[in-house]
Amino acid sequence: MGTIADLTKFLDDQLKAIGIEQSECRAERERILDHLTDTRPAQRMADPSRQLHDEVFERAKDVLRERQARVPLQYILGETHFYGERFLLRRGVLIPRADTETLVEAFIEYFGTERVRTLTLGEIGIGSGIISVSLLKKIPAAKAVACDISSEAIEVSKENAALNGVGERLSLSLSDWREWLPTVSEKLDALLSNPPYIPASDAETLAPEVRDYEPRSALFGSGDDGLDFYRELAALNGVKFRRQIPIFLEVGDGQAAAVSAILAENKWVGIQCQKDMNGVDRVVSAISPA
Repeated sequence: MGTIADLTKFLDDQLKAIGIEQSECRAERERILDHLTDTRPAQRMADPSRQLHDEVFERAKDVLRERQARVPLQYILGETHFYGERFLLRRGVLIPRADTETLVEAFIEYFGTERVRTLTLGEIGIGSGIISVSLLKKIPAAKAVACDISSEAIEVSKENAALNGVGERLSLSLSDWREWLPTVSEKLDALLSNPPYIPASDAETLAPEVRDYEPRSALFGSGDDGLDFYRELAALNGVKFRRQIPIFLEVGDGQAAAVSAILAENKWVGIQCQKDMNGVDRVVSAISPA
């Protein structure tokens, strides 16, 4: 037996010994405590002497053993949080980043959260479902259609839509976006994507948690600069929208200008960039060609 205070100190000490960056230790410790004790920080601060069963400490040791191998904490716990909501996660599916909240916010800024008529959004590469599910929760009249080439991603997205109460408004397709988009484009009011955009040449610069565990197909873009997805999408080969619609694209650090140029060259208009919480141009939005 031990207390919450004991477990907190144990996790602090072990995470530091593993080599987790100081800035991340506290956040990881709190996520582990949330998960293992089913409490929130305010509860733990109010009752640090609360006794915990030995089983909780054993589970903590299991978590730390995997973390020692640099397995991402989100995969170990099987969950993550995004835009204030809880999402299930498992290996083989990209881990959501807080920067991607900029994509959700850019969409909401454009459309608002209340719609008289139904709004149909399309998402290319849905991953764990965080973008579409978050938007469906915020916009009650919206529906979403989405695709991904990963069966694991489709399954997790389905589970997350159900978990967040929007399953009936999300239609999923296991397919390549090039085949999928022409079949749905005429029903869309908007299009979003957080595609793979990291150049393959940057692989060795990534943290081992990312490089060794996250799906390469969701990380690395094709082409020397990682931007071939944007080139293909901007060309709209075989794609016809019923009218001009907005698109919202996440981009990597330093890529916004190049992606904006790609869209402009293909006659997309109204091109804008939105910054993330760190002041980086993270989202490029535009209106499809007339």
